Amino acid sequence: MAEKGDLAFGTVDTFLLWRLTGGKVHATDATNASRIDARPDLLKSLTGIFSGLSAHEITRRCESATIPFAFVARPEALFTDPHLQATGGLAATRMPDGSMAELPKLPLRLEGAPLGLRCPPPPLPAAAAPTYAWEEVKP
Repeated sequence: MAEKGDLAFGTVDTFLLWRLTGGKVHATDATNASRIDARPDLLKSLTGIFSGLSAHEITRRCESATIPFAFVARPEALFTDPHLQATGGLAATRMPDGSMAELPKLPLRLEGAPLGLRCPPPPLPAAAAPTYAWEEVKP
């Protein structure tokens, strides 16, 4: 691929912009850390693409660009998303306390195969900040 000039590098954001613009925009940052600084520009670009579109049209565009997506109102809805459950989009993960949880996988594939869990989440350090139950912090 590289010999033919068919290889491009970037972040997930680069991939999204490339797919959503039909290959017209390839934008990436010099470092992964600069994504924080680029966020306002990315949000402006994505808002420009999706603003005013119906859910049906957004679905059509994402499917046409082969971008995996799911409509979720809040991030915690990913844990119970029917599409992720039906398509293997959740990974059984052993948590630091030994319990098991189903966590969303990255929607990426390498050579046609989904990415697996590389390692379990690390335990919190003993001096970690206190944690709160969702009920204590939800708006």
